[in-house]
Amino acid sequence: MVTRWFEDLPEGERLSDPLLRVAGAVSRMLDGLASPPVAPASGRIDAAASAVILPLQAVPGCCLVVHVAEWSSSVACWWSAGTDWRVQLRDPELFAELPLQPDGVAGAVAWLERELRRPVAARSRSYGPVRRQRWVVVADDGAELTLRQRWLPAWRGAGEGRAAPAGLVPGRAPGCWGRR
Repeated sequence: MVTRWFEDLPEGERLSDPLLRVAGAVSRMLDGLASPPVAPASGRIDAAASAVILPLQAVPGCCLVVHVAEWSSSVACWWSAGTDWRVQLRDPELFAELPLQPDGVAGAVAWLERELRRPVAARSRSYGPVRRQRWVVVADDGAELTLRQRWLPAWRGAGEGRAAPAGLVPGRAPGCWGRR
């Protein structure tokens, strides 16, 4: 069964030949995975930037990017977190650059498939009135690499069986003390 993995392109946009090959290979690879960590029709193809962007369901705001740079005859692949997919995570283990010829597209798709198979875990640790939430992947050597993190008020975890700290009022701005 073939799934539609990418959003529709804007009217009149055309893909270059290498980007068309990458998008087709990524679609076939996602079709072959038993449980892809990407929601159908959530991927984007940015024709102007020659990039394929796959947002991950397990990590809010995180995506995997395959960028074809024809001017340098290379394909770059990276993990990105945040609103701008062009911003790469600084860890070199979460980035790869391959020559476009002879088999850069196949290499990029193999890199992408390996990264999609990495286990992603959500970690949470309390520090008094706040807690840090992190999403990590396990590197080849067993080390945990942080993809994204955010700080939350500790009472946001009340649904997980934690009560609001004394003095803090849930539903008010972080740092607000007192009564409603």
